[in-house]
Amino acid sequence: MASQAGTSSGDRLGAWVLEALLASGGGGSVWRARHLERGEVVALKIPNTEAGRSASDARAFLDEARLAVRVSHRNVVKLLELGQHDGTLFLAMELLSGATLAALGRGRPPAPVELVVAVGAQLLDGLTAAHQAGVVHRDVKPSNVFVTTDGVVKLIDFGIATASDTERTRTRTGVFRGSLRYCAPEQVSGGAIGPRTDLFSTAVVLAELATGRVLFDQANDAAILGAVLFGPAPPLDGCPPALAAVLRTALEKDPERR
Repeated sequence: MASQAGTSSGDRLGAWVLEALLASGGGGSVWRARHLERGEVVALKIPNTEAGRSASDARAFLDEARLAVRVSHRNVVKLLELGQHDGTLFLAMELLSGATLAALGRGRPPAPVELVVAVGAQLLDGLTAAHQAGVVHRDVKPSNVFVTTDGVVKLIDFGIATASDTERTRTRTGVFRGSLRYCAPEQVSGGAIGPRTDLFSTAVVLAELATGRVLFDQANDAAILGAVLFGPAPPLDGCPPALAAVLRTALEKDPERR
């Protein structure tokens, strides 16, 4: 791909003009952008185009984006346009107001069970819509669950930014993709990925919301992998018994038992 364009306020990508940087990381950047003709304001995601990225990486971005665009549901961020400008790929999506669970949960005590259930119900509704469209998210984690100012839970980031960062690991073959502390065992071991993979990750997110602590809190990646693959079920201290039973089922290492 050509060198990356669209990295400064005022730059233009297709019919979109970048106005302000909203977020950036190893995977790319997200900008507030405005359509030149319609005046529509969106979040515009631009993946990094690092030296050495192959044509297959670009194809993977395009293929995954086209799948994600198929998903239309209240609890999934709305993807509006996939485009390319001077060699730079971009994705336009609805601009959300609110915060992620990662931001909301920092330093907070365990959430009331009613809130955990409400968040879980909306998150699972969004995932069901994605699965019905043939899309497995593979990276459900607190920073990818957005709560709007009016209380709507939105699943965001369908792996569009594929460059590695400190939370995401990917093998050369692309078998393992996700965030270690939220990965299902089959992701770690290179097994078949499916809807139940997302169910495991969702259970980790909800368990952390319910207990107020990180579920897989081992000190390094190797220890996390060992715990996910072979360790006993993490304790769910403080979680009401009925909710704990549901979460433990979803945290089964064998996908068929979830």
